[in-house]
Amino acid sequence: MLQGKDDSFLSCLNFNSNGSSVNFEVPQVEGRILKTIVCAVYLSTPDNITPEGLIKNVVVLNHTKATIFPIKGDTLASPEDKDLQSALSSIESGNEVEVIVVFKNNLIVKNTRIYLIYGGPIHRIRFHSGALIS
Repeated sequence: MLQGKDDSFLSCLNFNSNGSSVNFEVPQVEGRILKTIVCAVYLSTPDNITPEGLIKNVVVLNHTKATIFPIKGDTLASPEDKDLQSALSSIESGNEVEVIVVFKNNLIVKNTRIYLIYGGPIHRIRFHSGALIS
């Protein structure tokens, strides 16, 4: 069983990339469903800025299913947002997914990290290739 302090567990549930988009393959978490995606973005700007109102939208591309889900920036804080829920419900293990963050004012994004949050305790994680971590 994986524990929260296990580095291999943490690395398989978060994905990182330079720039404003992250591509990843969704791992299979046996007995659990994907509840939400948390996105952390690191900006490169000499100005002191506040995050409110900076995100124009987030686009979730499911390359496996050829689906696009644009989510408006002003609704991102609501887990009940119908666009976010549609995007989440379409994502399955093994899918190749890309998350793109679009900012207002042409801000320069240095790095984007995506965290996949699953419901309930996680016992085992199986990647699409069949490798099992337990």
